[in-house]
Amino acid sequence: MSSNQADTIPLEQDLQKLEDTVRALEGSGLPLEKLLELYEEGIRIYRRCHGKLQSAQLRVEAIKVDADGRPVLEPFDHQSSIESARSSLRLRSEEE
Repeated sequence: MSSNQADTIPLEQDLQKLEDTVRALEGSGLPLEKLLELYEEGIRIYRRCHGKLQSAQLRVEAIKVDADGRPVLEPFDHQSSIESARSSLRLRSEEE
């Protein structure tokens, strides 16, 4: 399968194939050469999934409000969202 063909495979299908590959590696009495082939295939699928997820993350945008109250699209900053959620949880636990 060429790189371009592999890029068109849906992420969910790649993840399922990766799970199947891991199961085959874990529970088999396959010869070493076949295990190595499966391992290499799993690494290729993992890298492809990782690339797709990174690409998707770059496309995610957050809707924020500017000083005039108008909605503005900005790149989503997952780190600040995590910190904001932690702060919110700390405030709730302090209130209780």
